[in-house]
Amino acid sequence: FTNGVYLLDEGRMGEHGSLHFITSDNEFIDDPYYEVNKKYLGDVTQDLFVSNGQFYIISQNGSNDDQMEGLLTVANAETLERIVSFQSELSRLSMPTNIVVLNEQNIFIRDNRGVYRFNLDSKDLSYISGTAQSNKMRMTVVNGKVFATAGNNLLVLEADKNEVSQTIPFKEKVSSVIAAYDGNLWVSVGSNTIARVNAEDLSIMDSKQITLGSVSSKFA
Repeated sequence: FTNGVYLLDEGRMGEHGSLHFITSDNEFIDDPYYEVNKKYLGDVTQDLFVSNGQFYIISQNGSNDDQMEGLLTVANAETLERIVSFQSELSRLSMPTNIVVLNEQNIFIRDNRGVYRFNLDSKDLSYISGTAQSNKMRMTVVNGKVFATAGNNLLVLEADKNEVSQTIPFKEKVSSVIAAYDGNLWVSVGSNTIARVNAEDLSIMDSKQITLGSVSSKFA
């Protein structure tokens, strides 16, 4: 499963999620994760991150029977073979929605309370202070740091730290952040502003107004 596109399907509440695959020849493979592992992904899968040849898949409710994986599933990104799955270790989470990974000791998970850091080796789950009410939007990894959004702020999170390292304020609500083509960041602000942020010194390099469409929250 190396030459194509993955589609993560949350499914219905109370039922398992699915990971579909569309090959470069336009073949749709319905649920190769189940075909490989004979077990479904967790209830209401939400987000997927690829790091060091592995998939990290988060679901809101995890497992409710022995036919489903837990809240966090780690699998080989080429073969889809399960490596490990976690449920009870992450029971403190409240409906997690987003995940990014720096390394196996620094897996960042966003839920209804904020952002947590999970250590795959020690199984420790640590809350990151200063991330309360973080937006229900994808986080991104650039220049060895994690970037998340909360209200009018862009939050900078780092490995082995349980507090926000730096906050970049904007005049309006920050709705989304993604990696730019040049190794920096694109940040959508308010309904019609796109800012370019330097990933090293965190300065705002440029800001553009758009006149067609919107980058407001949930549409960014």
